Amino acid sequence: AFTPVREEIDGGIESGYRATQALLRRDANLTAIVTVHSDTAIGVMRALRQSGRRVPEHISLAGVNREHWFRAMEPQMTSSDVPLIEMVRAGAGLLVEQLAQPNSHAPRQIIVPACLTVRESTAPRNDELRFLFDPNADTHHRS
Repeated sequence: AFTPVREEIDGGIESGYRATQALLRRDANLTAIVTVHSDTAIGVMRALRQSGRRVPEHISLAGVNREHWFRAMEPQMTSSDVPLIEMVRAGAGLLVEQLAQPNSHAPRQIIVPACLTVRESTAPRNDELRFLFDPNADTHHRS
């Protein structure tokens, strides 16, 4: 089952490093990390490397916002392109509608298409790896 674990950060390299350390302390069986702040990916990679985890062999890593330097990382990082211009246009349109009809509070959902660029930093989940980094796992009962 998918259980999201969240760690708040300020978006810098060092905060990505500290947040990853905290995530790994909370869940030694973590299978993937998605970072919203592009700069944190460097700190995340450093913390993963220092913990003995290899991307994507042990854990997948992806980022939001298709940054040109994601292709230069080793391994190249999977990323989602968030269409900020379309999101701003949609939000501005809703604001204009609300100003024109202030008594209309009908909730609306606007779906803006995003693009996922799969690169080398992600892999399918491997349940056999869950014992590799868990100090509490019973290593005598591996499947």
